[in-house]
Amino acid sequence: MPSTFMGIETSRRSLQAAQAALDVIGQNTSNVNTPGYSRQVVQQAATDPLVVAGGQGELQLGTGVEITAVNRVRDLFVDSRLQSATSASGALNTLRDTLGQIEGAYNEPSTSGIGAQMTALFSSFSSLSSNPESSAVRATVRNQAAGVVEAFHSVANQLNQISPQIASQVRTKVNQVNALGTQVAALNDEIRLSVAAGGSPNDLLDKRGTLLSQLSTLADIQIINGFNSQTGKSNGEVNVNVGGFGLVQGSASSPLPGNLTTPPAAPGLYGKT
Repeated sequence: MPSTFMGIETSRRSLQAAQAALDVIGQNTSNVNTPGYSRQVVQQAATDPLVVAGGQGELQLGTGVEITAVNRVRDLFVDSRLQSATSASGALNTLRDTLGQIEGAYNEPSTSGIGAQMTALFSSFSSLSSNPESSAVRATVRNQAAGVVEAFHSVANQLNQISPQIASQVRTKVNQVNALGTQVAALNDEIRLSVAAGGSPNDLLDKRGTLLSQLSTLADIQIINGFNSQTGKSNGEVNVNVGGFGLVQGSASSPLPGNLTTPPAAPGLYGKT
């Protein structure tokens, strides 16, 4: 026979489940403007029924409801596509900025760039061919030739200044990537322990997702979910590769090698080779 207080106990479970759902709603509302926060939903399930003897055999009496999980509302496919698009956008923005610097060095088209100086030089040669004995025309040719040389020197100096700027930017970004990788590895460890204990580390997953988004703006990253070799299920960890280099492997992080901070030499752009 069921207990005299079975109805009260069923009501207590119902109230507890409703209170937990309200708490999650409050959490969602308070974090509506928090960057990287994922909306959470409560998953409920009926508790095991109470089996009692009845006139026609055994009866199963409901005992209420319980909270089985609090899940994040995320679309993993969309997250993956967003990270890929962010990485591509970051690469294109870097290329745009670098080409903008080179374009500024050449300053073309303009009335004072190499093109204009070359046009003036050819015009002076045309005048010289018509009046080769004129010292004034010959002086004009020399002056125009000197102007062309000066224009080339000016462009070369500006291009040579771009190289250390790029190297400095690369060093800064490498340091940022390494720092973010260390934080992701630390969160991996916390998430793995929580998942192993049967928990739902939603806030930790959100923090890690924010870090991965920041990483995707700095480098082309590949994210691989970790699995428990014994159960075959996800252990909550992620491995992060940067251009084939293992930046994060579980709870361990490896800094990017120092030789990545040196831009490749290119004749005419990074100086003599």
